[in-house]
Amino acid sequence: MKKVLSLFLVILITVCLTSCSTQTRDEVSYGDLFSKLETLSLVAARCLKDNSANSNSCRTFVKMYKSGGSEIIKQFSNRAGEFLENDLEGSLIATEQVITISNAVLFLVEHQKTHKS
Repeated sequence: MKKVLSLFLVILITVCLTSCSTQTRDEVSYGDLFSKLETLSLVAARCLKDNSANSNSCRTFVKMYKSGGSEIIKQFSNRAGEFLENDLEGSLIATEQVITISNAVLFLVEHQKTHKS
């Protein structure tokens, strides 16, 4: 159920950002953007696999996300329509990676909520 909700949220956000934003062109190239997205996704997957917010992989993921990872997601979302049009398969893979990243963020936020109480 969480994965379905995450998928829905990512698709909804992507569609909203694509349709509502102005079509500014970022300096990041297609290949560079997808490469950075893949790297962040791999670390996020390790974090989820470790299932511990205090693991090295989760701490690394948080650092990466805070130091540009969230911007990578934004750049992909802003250009999702263009990417889908030009490379459907690559864009679908990138969307799966965004879902993995989103799941890791949700996992860490949930961990933080339960440990603040």
